Amino acid sequence: MRPPASASTTTIGTTSTGSTARIPRPSKEGIALPPLKLAVSQAFFALTLCMSWAYCALLGVKTPLTGFAMGAMKTYNAKPSEVEKKWVVIDADGVVLGRLASIVAMRLRGKHLTTFTPHVDMGDNVIIINAEKVKLTGNKLRDKIFYWHTGYPGGIKGRSIGQLLAGRYPERVVEKAVERMIPRGPLGRSQMKNLKVYAGAAHPHEAQTPQVLDVASMNPKNKR
Repeated sequence: MRPPASASTTTIGTTSTGSTARIPRPSKEGIALPPLKLAVSQAFFALTLCMSWAYCALLGVKTPLTGFAMGAMKTYNAKPSEVEKKWVVIDADGVVLGRLASIVAMRLRGKHLTTFTPHVDMGDNVIIINAEKVKLTGNKLRDKIFYWHTGYPGGIKGRSIGQLLAGRYPERVVEKAVERMIPRGPLGRSQMKNLKVYAGAAHPHEAQTPQVLDVASMNPKNKR
């Protein structure tokens, strides 16, 4: 009776004499490194890891192993008590309505500041004068209609921008244009309270000494 093959050998066939030829099977633990080579590999790995951490800390990025930032800047969130509001005045005479509204909405939200925080009212107080002299491109004076409904069946009504600018409250055209560029909600309503629009050239805010913001000179397309 042939004895069972050893766990560390593998049978590959028989020889001419009838004996079984076996070759050694590799150990499951793998090939053990000599102590010197093991120490060198461990030291090389530690050196590579330290250099990686130092490089990531220099660049301010996340490290590949720890996952947290080393030396990176933290996100700044402004507090309402830290906000310093300014007063600016804009002359809308000859300025295109849409371009004016986009700049005013940016100033009301505070997006022109490097410390902009979306959930904080940190924009400026904006005064717009000569709102009745804004310009519209194309046929918008005739074709753009503001609609409202009386609440009764068939009670839809509308007026063109030209009719509104020639009416009693031309400043409402600018107010509506800016309002539709501000996010809806309590914060947006609070920011809209910082907008003061006047049809003429006079305004009652001289005591605040507002700074002049020349929107017309920012871009040649801003004024027509």
